[in-house]
Amino acid sequence: MKKVLILAIAISLVLGMVQLALAAPAYLKAPYGKVPYRYGIGNPMFRGQNLIRLLDLTDEQIGKIKELRERYYNRLKELWNKLQDAVFSLKQLQLEKEPDKSLLDKQREEIKERRKELRSVFNEYWKEFKSILTNEQISKLNRMRTARPYRYRRAPGGFHPYFRW
Repeated sequence: MKKVLILAIAISLVLGMVQLALAAPAYLKAPYGKVPYRYGIGNPMFRGQNLIRLLDLTDEQIGKIKELRERYYNRLKELWNKLQDAVFSLKQLQLEKEPDKSLLDKQREEIKERRKELRSVFNEYWKEFKSILTNEQISKLNRMRTARPYRYRRAPGGFHPYFRW
Protein backbone atom coordinates (compact mmCIF):
# COMPACT_ATOMS: atom_id res chain seq x y z
CA MET A 1 0.00 0.00 0.00
CA LYS A 2 2.86 2.34 0.87
CA LYS A 3 4.52 1.74 -2.49
CA VAL A 4 1.32 2.57 -4.36
CA LEU A 5 0.87 5.78 -2.39
CA ILE A 6 4.47 6.88 -3.00
CA LEU A 7 4.14 6.02 -6.71
CA ALA A 8 0.90 8.03 -6.98
CA ILE A 9 2.50 11.06 -5.31
CA ALA A 10 5.57 10.82 -7.57
CA ILE A 11 3.43 10.60 -10.71
CA SER A 12 1.29 13.58 -9.66
CA LEU A 13 4.43 15.65 -8.95
CA VAL A 14 5.94 14.78 -12.35
CA LEU A 15 2.69 15.63 -14.16
CA GLY A 16 2.44 18.91 -12.24
CA MET A 17 5.97 19.88 -13.29
CA VAL A 18 5.22 19.04 -16.91
CA GLN A 19 2.14 21.27 -16.85
CA LEU A 20 4.16 24.10 -15.34
CA ALA A 21 6.79 23.74 -18.04
CA LEU A 22 4.16 23.82 -20.79
CA ALA A 23 2.47 26.90 -19.30
CA ALA A 24 5.26 29.27 -20.40
CA PRO A 25 4.09 32.43 -22.20
CA ALA A 26 3.71 32.05 -25.95
CA TYR A 27 6.42 34.57 -26.78
CA LEU A 28 8.93 32.26 -25.14
CA LYS A 29 7.74 29.47 -27.43
CA ALA A 30 7.87 31.57 -30.61
CA PRO A 31 10.55 30.52 -33.09
CA TYR A 32 13.74 32.57 -33.10
CA GLY A 33 13.36 35.80 -35.01
CA LYS A 34 9.58 35.56 -35.20
CA VAL A 35 8.33 38.70 -33.50
CA PRO A 36 5.01 40.38 -34.09
CA TYR A 37 5.19 43.08 -36.73
CA ARG A 38 3.97 45.69 -34.26
CA TYR A 39 7.32 45.37 -32.51
CA GLY A 40 9.29 45.44 -35.76
CA ILE A 41 10.15 48.20 -38.19
CA GLY A 42 6.57 48.79 -39.16
CA ASN A 43 3.39 47.37 -40.45
CA PRO A 44 4.31 45.19 -43.46
CA MET A 45 1.09 46.12 -45.23
CA PHE A 46 2.65 49.51 -46.07
CA ARG A 47 5.73 48.06 -47.73
CA GLY A 48 6.39 47.16 -51.36
CA GLN A 49 4.24 44.51 -52.96
CA ASN A 50 1.53 44.65 -50.31
CA LEU A 51 1.00 48.35 -50.95
CA ILE A 52 0.84 47.78 -54.71
CA ARG A 53 -1.62 44.92 -54.32
CA LEU A 54 -3.85 46.44 -51.65
CA LEU A 55 -4.18 49.87 -53.28
CA ASP A 56 -4.17 48.65 -56.90
CA LEU A 57 -1.46 51.11 -57.89
CA THR A 58 -0.86 51.87 -61.56
CA ASP A 59 2.61 51.79 -63.13
CA GLU A 60 2.63 55.58 -63.25
CA GLN A 61 1.80 55.79 -59.53
CA ILE A 62 4.49 53.25 -58.69
CA GLY A 63 7.08 55.32 -60.58
CA LYS A 64 6.03 58.51 -58.79
CA ILE A 65 6.16 56.79 -55.39
CA LYS A 66 9.68 55.50 -56.16
CA GLU A 67 10.81 59.01 -57.05
CA LEU A 68 9.19 60.39 -53.90
CA ARG A 69 10.93 57.83 -51.68
CA GLU A 70 14.30 58.49 -53.31
CA ARG A 71 13.87 62.23 -52.88
CA TYR A 72 13.03 61.99 -49.17
CA TYR A 73 15.43 59.17 -48.28
CA ASN A 74 18.63 61.22 -47.95
CA ARG A 75 16.86 64.09 -46.26
CA LEU A 76 15.29 61.81 -43.65
CA LYS A 77 18.52 59.89 -43.17
CA GLU A 78 20.42 63.09 -42.47
CA LEU A 79 17.79 64.32 -39.99
CA TRP A 80 17.67 60.94 -38.28
CA ASN A 81 21.46 60.89 -37.89
CA LYS A 82 21.41 64.38 -36.38
CA LEU A 83 18.72 63.29 -33.93
CA GLN A 84 20.72 60.21 -32.93
CA ASP A 85 23.84 62.33 -32.39
CA ALA A 86 21.86 64.73 -30.18
CA VAL A 87 20.42 61.86 -28.12
CA PHE A 88 23.87 60.32 -27.74
CA SER A 89 25.40 63.60 -26.55
CA LEU A 90 22.55 63.99 -24.03
CA LYS A 91 23.24 60.51 -22.68
CA GLN A 92 26.93 61.35 -22.42
CA LEU A 93 26.10 64.52 -20.48
CA GLN A 94 23.87 62.55 -18.13
CA LEU A 95 26.75 60.21 -17.29
CA GLU A 96 28.80 63.03 -15.77
CA LYS A 97 28.91 63.19 -11.98
CA GLU A 98 27.62 66.75 -11.83
CA PRO A 99 26.11 67.63 -15.19
CA ASP A 100 25.40 71.26 -16.00
CA LYS A 101 21.61 71.75 -15.96
CA SER A 102 21.72 74.43 -18.66
CA LEU A 103 23.62 72.10 -21.01
CA LEU A 104 21.12 69.31 -20.37
CA ASP A 105 18.18 71.64 -21.05
CA LYS A 106 19.86 72.94 -24.20
CA GLN A 107 20.44 69.39 -25.43
CA ARG A 108 16.82 68.41 -24.69
CA GLU A 109 15.61 71.43 -26.65
CA GLU A 110 17.83 70.43 -29.57
CA ILE A 111 16.33 66.93 -29.49
CA LYS A 112 12.81 68.43 -29.50
CA GLU A 113 13.71 70.58 -32.50
CA ARG A 114 15.17 67.61 -34.40
CA ARG A 115 12.02 65.60 -33.73
CA LYS A 116 9.84 68.49 -34.92
CA GLU A 117 11.90 68.68 -38.12
CA LEU A 118 11.52 64.94 -38.68
CA ARG A 119 7.78 65.12 -38.05
CA SER A 120 7.36 68.00 -40.48
CA VAL A 121 9.34 66.17 -43.18
CA PHE A 122 7.22 63.04 -42.63
CA ASN A 123 4.07 65.15 -42.93
CA GLU A 124 5.37 66.65 -46.19
CA TYR A 125 6.10 63.15 -47.45
CA TRP A 126 2.58 61.94 -46.60
CA LYS A 127 1.00 64.96 -48.28
CA GLU A 128 2.94 64.30 -51.47
CA PHE A 129 2.26 60.57 -51.21
CA LYS A 130 -1.47 61.16 -50.88
CA SER A 131 -1.42 63.59 -53.81
CA ILE A 132 -0.27 60.68 -56.00
CA LEU A 133 -3.23 58.50 -54.96
CA THR A 134 -6.86 58.71 -56.00
CA ASN A 135 -9.59 59.49 -53.45
CA GLU A 136 -10.63 55.83 -53.35
CA GLN A 137 -7.05 54.72 -52.68
CA ILE A 138 -6.68 57.34 -49.93
CA SER A 139 -9.82 56.08 -48.20
CA LYS A 140 -8.50 52.48 -48.44
CA LEU A 141 -5.17 53.60 -47.02
CA ASN A 142 -6.83 55.42 -44.13
CA ARG A 143 -8.94 52.38 -43.30
CA MET A 144 -5.85 50.14 -43.31
CA ARG A 145 -3.86 52.54 -41.16
CA THR A 146 -6.56 52.78 -38.49
CA ALA A 147 -7.61 49.11 -38.49
CA ARG A 148 -6.23 47.02 -35.66
CA PRO A 149 -5.32 43.49 -36.67
CA TYR A 150 -6.31 42.03 -33.30
CA ARG A 151 -6.79 42.94 -29.69
CA TYR A 152 -4.36 42.36 -26.89
CA ARG A 153 -5.50 40.35 -23.96
CA ARG A 154 -4.03 39.80 -20.56
CA ALA A 155 -1.49 37.00 -20.75
CA PRO A 156 0.74 35.47 -18.08
CA GLY A 157 3.50 37.97 -17.48
CA GLY A 158 1.70 40.91 -19.12
CA PHE A 159 0.11 41.90 -22.39
CA HIS A 160 1.47 40.07 -25.38
CA PRO A 161 0.24 39.92 -28.98
CA TYR A 162 0.76 36.17 -29.41
CA PHE A 163 -2.25 35.72 -27.14
CA ARG A 164 -5.07 36.67 -29.48
CA TRP A 165 -8.77 37.00 -28.87
